[in-house]
Amino acid sequence: SLLMLSALSGAVLAVGILSQEAAFHFSEIAYVIVPIGAGVAFIATAMTLPSKRKLAWSVIGAGVLAWGIGEIIWVYYEYILRTEVPYPGWADVFYVLGYPLMFVGVLLLPHVKPGRLERLRLTLDAFAGSIAVAAIMWVAYLSDQIYLDSELGFLEQFINVMYPVGDVFLLIALMILAVRRSSLRFDVRLVALSVGMIITAVADIIYVLQIEADTYIAGGWLDALWLFSYGGFVATAWYLLRPSEGTE
Repeated sequence: SLLMLSALSGAVLAVGILSQEAAFHFSEIAYVIVPIGAGVAFIATAMTLPSKRKLAWSVIGAGVLAWGIGEIIWVYYEYILRTEVPYPGWADVFYVLGYPLMFVGVLLLPHVKPGRLERLRLTLDAFAGSIAVAAIMWVAYLSDQIYLDSELGFLEQFINVMYPVGDVFLLIALMILAVRRSSLRFDVRLVALSVGMIITAVADIIYVLQIEADTYIAGGWLDALWLFSYGGFVATAWYLLRPSEGTE
């Protein structure tokens, strides 16, 4: 049901069949239900897994849930209080928290046991790929987004830095997943997880660019991307319930 809701709500916003006001209200409702439901489903599903996998998938679920709590706080200010969301505020704390949790969860995923040289190759490939991703992100995105202003408070400077760095966390985690699967069997759970992560990172970058250009419209196609990313996490939780021969 959550997967259907995320797909339906994302499609509605992407196609633009609602008025701007109606799309805004629709997206706010979907933003509360889908990520919170995805996070809870993730953690509940992880609790049914063997201890070897329980911690990793629980941490990933906690990351999704943190984003969902951030969405609730955002909607509370925007939709109920009808006031500007404080920045930095608790919504930003939970948004930022989700990125390292997702990253750590990916690192904790158990590996199939390769030989020593194979494990070393995978580690070196992931390390080299991570450096490459970080370098590309710095040239194309981070250098313009990370700035320090002595007039800003510590918390605001920290949040300003952590948002773009969080996107790097996601992309490096994707690199690690890609390298791990290069010599291991296809796993639809990791594919669904990767889809959710990459859509999140892409939507984040587009959002920053649109904010700078003053072209972002709430309840539009960009919000649909975030809903689709949550749908990827819902799909991952659903696939976790299916029997698997792998060690993930």
